[in-house]
Amino acid sequence: VGHNEAVTDHLTAFIASAQDEERRAHIMGSLEKLRPLIMNEEADAAIDSLRKLNDAMFIAAVDDIQKFCRRLENDFRILGREGKKLLDAAGATAADLVGKSNSWYNYFEKCLTEPLDKLHISITRRNNLDKPWAHKSAPSDVAASIEAATQSLVVFAEKAIELYDTKMEGYVLRKAILKNIHLLGTLNELREVLEEITSERNILPIKYFNRIVSRSLRDEPVAFIYENIGTRYDNILIDEFQDTSSMQWLNLLPLVGEALATDKTSLVVGDAKQSIYRWRGGKAEQLIALPEIDDPLGITDPALKETLRRTHHIAH
Repeated sequence: VGHNEAVTDHLTAFIASAQDEERRAHIMGSLEKLRPLIMNEEADAAIDSLRKLNDAMFIAAVDDIQKFCRRLENDFRILGREGKKLLDAAGATAADLVGKSNSWYNYFEKCLTEPLDKLHISITRRNNLDKPWAHKSAPSDVAASIEAATQSLVVFAEKAIELYDTKMEGYVLRKAILKNIHLLGTLNELREVLEEITSERNILPIKYFNRIVSRSLRDEPVAFIYENIGTRYDNILIDEFQDTSSMQWLNLLPLVGEALATDKTSLVVGDAKQSIYRWRGGKAEQLIALPEIDDPLGITDPALKETLRRTHHIAH
């Protein structure tokens, strides 16, 4: 910080954003949470896309996200203000409407005071939309005024439902992105530092090795490496399969396929409950789904009932 202009700008913007939302800007803790992404091969494509963004493009992307959020917030505030204005003009309170505490009066009021992600529209509110709005206990003059305003109130309520159903998911996603978007801007810088270190020390993180193998398999018409290795090894054993990433499995699949195609046996061993490397791309779901694969070569799933490490049965 202070030496790298890009990193300094991103961290300064992160602090400013946190202050605007009245939340704590814990830079080191937040960066620590993002650190595993640098070593996660499944995040490479996303981090690579950041390289395509210059500072102006990054700022424009942030601005577009903020505009979407502000526009939706403003739309809900307007609906809340206009809906509540009609009900106030009718002399109504929440107790005068069907649903009472779960009425549209409360919802319009929440539109003015609550964060948007708290504005869930319940089934009860949706079902009451086409029914009489006035509660049977409401004074007759208030009930009459509510019913006179019902057509306009329904328009506001339907618009709120439309906005919620079509845009709220995108809003929640964008708000989540905004919390860390400026830190995400530092990921590319951090990865470049990592690449400098690996180059200086002449080392290669395993995720880069996996990517090199994957690229060779993708680019070559014939996977020459597997043609040679596949004729040398008849049986393939993969241990700790619950911590194998998707890329690693795809890299190994031709080798396993070669063995199976020649009527040889291969063995995959793992326990999804012991998966501890998800942060590095490990995908226990592959192990769980393996017996479900419709493979003409045949995959069996022998359930292990007894462990040789201990004398008692395996706990389920």
